[in-house]
Amino acid sequence: MKTISLITVYFPDENVRNNIIQLSRLVDKVVLLDNTPISDNSALFSGIEKTEYIAYKENLGLSEAFNRYLKKLTENCFIIFFDQDSFCPESLIEQLKNDYSFCCRKLGKKGIIGPAYFEKNANQLMIPKQKKRITEGIYQVKSIITSGMFTELEVLQKIGLWNEEIFLDMADWDLCWRVLHTGFFCCLSTNAVLSHRLGKSIHYFCGIKIEEWASFRVYYQVRDCLYLLRKDYVPFK
Repeated sequence: MKTISLITVYFPDENVRNNIIQLSRLVDKVVLLDNTPISDNSALFSGIEKTEYIAYKENLGLSEAFNRYLKKLTENCFIIFFDQDSFCPESLIEQLKNDYSFCCRKLGKKGIIGPAYFEKNANQLMIPKQKKRITEGIYQVKSIITSGMFTELEVLQKIGLWNEEIFLDMADWDLCWRVLHTGFFCCLSTNAVLSHRLGKSIHYFCGIKIEEWASFRVYYQVRDCLYLLRKDYVPFK
């Protein structure tokens, strides 16, 4: 079964191009969904094999950008999502594919899986405290981040794809909660590690971790949090 990688890009630069070149070597196809307003960055990605570039020329948000492409697909395939600033290690996708297959056999159902991530701002490997061990290095969890999220098109279709009411930061939580609510699994593999940066920086106040975000992202985080509080699939905590 083919593996397609979907990435939303926003004002991409040469570093993003280098990430895409690396990723194109590891999957059957890379699809770049450009949310940069009034702009076409196709020249930046020209010459990269197995890569399709789509310029929306407006900021649709993460969920709608993904869905516009996912709705075109008719044949089941593996899907892996990435952020534009994520550099994919050589063995990460193959490891996730193997661990995903193991979870399908062990749990008797399909779902989603993602890598543990090394948070650059905090300079530490981020692993949820609440988790259930399946086997060495693989755990059932409540949520995983977008970057490195590995699943099948069939799973996404059955939960209704991404929630277009969610613009960006809470879209991955929403998707994971709907995956679990539908009866699929949500797993994290520490066998695969991805370097990632949450927000602009991280500060600590009286032992409490505080993530610093751009102001427009804080707006959408608060708005989307209030929206999600009304949903019956959202965990009480």
